[in-house]
Amino acid sequence: MASYLNITGYSDKISVAPGETIAFMVSCDGVREYRADVVRVVHGDENPAGPGLREVVIRTPVNRTYNGRRQAIHMGSSVLVPAHPVLDGLDSFTVQCMVWPTTPKKGEQCLIARWNARTKAGFQLLIDGSGAVALRIGDGKGKAQIVSAGKPLLQREWCLVGASYDPAAKRITVYQDPQRTYARVDTGARVRAAATVRCVPGAGPLVFAAYCERLVGERAITAGHFNGKIDSPRLSSRALKRSEMEQLLRAPIPSKLVESLVGCWDFAREIPTTRVIDLSAHGLHGEIVNLPARAMTGYNWTGAEPKWSNAPEQYGAIHFHDDDIYDAQWDADFTLTIPRGMKSGCYAARLRGGGHEEYIPFYVRAPLAKPTAKILYLAPTASYMAYANLSFAMTAQAAEMLTGRLVIVADWERHLNENPELGASLYDYHSDGSGI
Repeated sequence: MASYLNITGYSDKISVAPGETIAFMVSCDGVREYRADVVRVVHGDENPAGPGLREVVIRTPVNRTYNGRRQAIHMGSSVLVPAHPVLDGLDSFTVQCMVWPTTPKKGEQCLIARWNARTKAGFQLLIDGSGAVALRIGDGKGKAQIVSAGKPLLQREWCLVGASYDPAAKRITVYQDPQRTYARVDTGARVRAAATVRCVPGAGPLVFAAYCERLVGERAITAGHFNGKIDSPRLSSRALKRSEMEQLLRAPIPSKLVESLVGCWDFAREIPTTRVIDLSAHGLHGEIVNLPARAMTGYNWTGAEPKWSNAPEQYGAIHFHDDDIYDAQWDADFTLTIPRGMKSGCYAARLRGGGHEEYIPFYVRAPLAKPTAKILYLAPTASYMAYANLSFAMTAQAAEMLTGRLVIVADWERHLNENPELGASLYDYHSDGSGI
């Protein structure tokens, strides 16, 4: 695929004051090196009928040549639970959750996994290629086994899904129990199969709505992202009966089940944060990645309370998307500490290399309670963020009729059109049809 933006980047802040530091992240595609200069943008409209582009180069320590490198965007939301000894000791287990899938037939999508993709160790509770719930286990030596419920899940319907693994009995059981039943539609299943490989615990984090493909330093790169809502995930250290799985969804949990409970996550706790709370004795708390939607109606929502904060226990679901993106988490190429006395105004890091050019804009604010000009300029940065990466030339209906002219398609608009993971706006929708 062609790249229309051979140099692109972003900053970690949109405005800074003297004494504060701003970092710039840059990615180059086919550009071996580039020159960065900080410029004050006096006039940014290139219309030939006006003054044209006017900028002033500001001398700073970051004005120099840098090596170019390509930095990838890893989209898709998930929850990461750090590695813990109790997870390493899992032999027999039951894994379960309530699930509301939006694209069950899109391909394999992980629901809960602790999986080593290189050695094929651990387990994945997933939706398989046919849209059915399945359990995959691996022996850590390259061999894996998958057992499927065999029936596609209904789209946008709550279902209790889970699987158990019993090494003593050499048995795998997969459960798929829809919360609602419809005439002449049978999606419920309970499948037992002989375990042909012995499951060896995987390494790394436990992941909801994806699996850990690899670790880059301390960062987990995930794959197999799920589209839909997950509520009340549970993990136990023995093979449970179906009735016991149901009991794990109710409070209080019977003492006989508490003893084998490894993790009991409540997504209704600390909703305004990025933390996911485990109510078990092990404290396997997690962190959300790429900002999935929280405070979503759960499997137990009655419809009586439209405000989540009045009944958080009914909003204990998280809606995950395979195209969620919050922070690309690129490495910084250079940082600039705004010098004392730098005039407030609109600035940019101007990047040039290989015949290509890019601007990363930012604002310098006046020090608090110390105005430096007679005129106040209010920059609508909230609107900039809301409409960031919106390629109207490609997406707006009747754009030419509304503007009264032919649409001019810029390189960045073509780039966004061919790389949809980069585009986000108030009018965009996720790949599963849900709005932002």
